[in-house]
Amino acid sequence: AIRTLERVIELQPAEPFAYERLATIHLKRREHDRALEALTQLAHTRDDPAFRARIQIRMAAVHRDGRKDLDAAARALTRARELDPLSLDAVDELLAVLDRRGDQAARTLLVVQALAAAREALAQNPLRIPLYGHLARLFDRAGEQDGRCFAVQILAFFNAAEQGALELAARCAGRPF
Repeated sequence: AIRTLERVIELQPAEPFAYERLATIHLKRREHDRALEALTQLAHTRDDPAFRARIQIRMAAVHRDGRKDLDAAARALTRARELDPLSLDAVDELLAVLDRRGDQAARTLLVVQALAAAREALAQNPLRIPLYGHLARLFDRAGEQDGRCFAVQILAFFNAAEQGALELAARCAGRPF
């Protein structure tokens, strides 16, 4: 299978499927360095920062779980955040790595930076409704329940037709609508 995929890559070097499959095979074989090489090549198949950020998150998992290298995982997740500052997956994964390393100062700084990125994006376009959910989750990670409730109430206002949105906002605020 690996030789076939390598042949596909020779013929179509911009084909993401072959790199994706190659990385999966290498991971199953616990060939972590080769999997990382395939993921690096996969990231170069598309000029899309969000796509590249998702690949960095996958690479971080290989570093963390396969190679047991938390520092390399943190670097990959930092690159993911640089590519996509609003990636909650990158934030969550990096928070987990920082918690495992016991780095509370870096954890606090990350949450503050992620909140700032979400607020800036909302300042540019306050109608990016999904970002209010993102903001609520970030406030929750920061332990700021007032901020979380505020974001949930705005989300409920825009999604009033969604079942449970108003009830969630009311519970958060401690009063019925």
